[in-house]
Order: sequence, then structure tokens, then C-alpha cells
Amino acid sequence: ILTMVVLAVAFMGLSYNYVTTEKRAAMEKDVELVTQLATQYYTGDSLADSTAFRTLASFAADIADVQLLVCDTDGNVIMASDSDIEARAPAIPGATAASLRDSGKYSGVNDLGGIFEQKQYIVGESVMSPYTGSLVGMILVTSDMSSFIQLWRAFFGIFFFTMITVMLIAVVLCSVTTVRQTRPIQDMVRAVGRFAAG
Repeated sequence: ILTMVVLAVAFMGLSYNYVTTEKRAAMEKDVELVTQLATQYYTGDSLADSTAFRTLASFAADIADVQLLVCDTDGNVIMASDSDIEARAPAIPGATAASLRDSGKYSGVNDLGGIFEQKQYIVGESVMSPYTGSLVGMILVTSDMSSFIQLWRAFFGIFFFTMITVMLIAVVLCSVTTVRQTRPIQDMVRAVGRFAAG
């Protein structure tokens, strides 16, 4: 049982790490795709002014099942795949915007200063002008943590079912083996009893 518990804890940790790594990689690809679209459709005006970019970015967000935020250079949301967020026109936290301005990338888990009700996994990338190379905006792709948890729970459910099945098979095999191993001893006990009885 101790072995199974250790195995379960190890599996939980590894499966959670695997799920988050896979989701992060998928989101990084999504944000790169939308950033490339933004760069191609940037005409010198605001990123949100291009109807084609807006349509393609929303389409990409829907397919990837993520939320998309497009921000100006100050971190103000100018376009979002969620119309309620876009209508509020919030600003992302200063630390997030600074990270995107300084390193060109951002990755983290938070609610973006209250933009979202729940914590989200967030991946971001800066958009550079194809003409001047200067910063023209920021793209953030977010995913609700519940999707991570659901996938992880599915992995854990499979492991738990497998663990119970293996334990049941082990108990049955141990019982059968024990009966077979003790049969000669039981035969000797019966023979001794018959011998003692005469």
C-alpha cells in the first residue's frame, strides 16, 4: 500500500507537470500566431483598427479555446475576444506590461488585476512594428485554470482506476498463491492428525 501511495503522489506530480507544460506550449504557439497576424496586419494605426486582424484573431481564440487580449503600448486593452472585457476597456497590471515591454514575453498565473474573476494561465508577447521595429502593442492569451484542473483530474482518474484494478488483481493473485503454498503444509497437518489418531 505504501508503494501505491508513493506511486500515486509521484504520478500526480508528474501528470500535473505534463498537463501544464503541454497547455503552456499550446498557448505559446497561439500567442505567436496572433502576434504574427498582428505584425502582418499592422498598418501604422491601432492594432484594433484592422477588421481582418480582429476577425482572424477572434477565430484563432475560438479554435484554441482561449481568451485573447490585445493591448496598446501602455497596457490598455483595445481588443478582446470577450466583448464584455473589451467594453470595460481595462488595463493590465503595470508589472505585466513592463515585463512585456522589457523582455517581449510574459508567462504567469493571475487574474490580471481583476480583469478576470478567476485566476487564469497567461502567456503574452509584444508586437513590434514591421516598419520601425518599435513596440506597437501586446498580445495576451489566457486560459481558465479549470481546464487545466479538468485535464489533470482526468489523468488522475485514469491512474486511480488503474491503481485499484492492479491492487485487486494483486490481492487475488496473493490469495491464490498463498492457498497453493500452504496446501502441502495443510496436507502434512492432516497426515499428522491421522497418524496421531492411529
